[in-house]
Amino acid sequence: ADESPKAVNDLLQKEWFKTSSEQGTLRCEIGGRLPNKEEYLLLGELGFLEDIMPDPAKNYNPPIFLGATMKAMARRIQFLKGRLWFPYGDKKPAYFLVGQRPLNEKLEGKHAVPSILEETGLTLDEEWCNIPESEWPKTETEVAEFLIRYSGVNVECHVVDMPKDGNILPNTYNTTVELFKTVSSDNPNYLVISSQPYCQNQLLTVMRAAAEAGVDAKCDVCGPSAPTDLPLARILDCISKQLWEEVQYL
Repeated sequence: ADESPKAVNDLLQKEWFKTSSEQGTLRCEIGGRLPNKEEYLLLGELGFLEDIMPDPAKNYNPPIFLGATMKAMARRIQFLKGRLWFPYGDKKPAYFLVGQRPLNEKLEGKHAVPSILEETGLTLDEEWCNIPESEWPKTETEVAEFLIRYSGVNVECHVVDMPKDGNILPNTYNTTVELFKTVSSDNPNYLVISSQPYCQNQLLTVMRAAAEAGVDAKCDVCGPSAPTDLPLARILDCISKQLWEEVQYL
């Protein structure tokens, strides 16, 4: 059997890769069983479960916050409160890479907010309850703006808002390329904000996008630990993307 990195990767992509931006399939829609005890231990040893902290000794450019579902973005904001972002004092700039992905009503509608806050620990100004249904966020971009406005973090938010291109939804790669086309800095240090188990996969994607844009970026990633209710198939989908990114370097 062919054991080259490309051959192994092709096999794993066929077996594990479940999402497709061309088909409009979201990772959060992947279901199935949870990892068993042995699988949890292995995933932990491989570094897919525990949180990753930012390096306090590094002077970073404004962090690059990766858009996602409302729950994932709420988890990431909560993780950063008290680390990079503070509720008081000078505003902290950040780049939000989001796009015109339509809101998933089941997972991100107004009725879903209380359970999201309970699970992630994020607190919102109670004024959010007064938002009429007609003015509720309708896209990922509007979800990010909603969370920033009502979470109390004093962030100077620079939104890179990617439109839908035909049937292709905005993704980490194309939004990051767009960011580096418009942002330049003498400081090569960038901090990517994601969440487990997606941290390393998305870090590699950002690095590939920076290279595509001709930017010599030295990127770190940080993010909160993985929730305990992630289906195994969703984690394997994430790992398949990481392996695909790694093979691109080879």
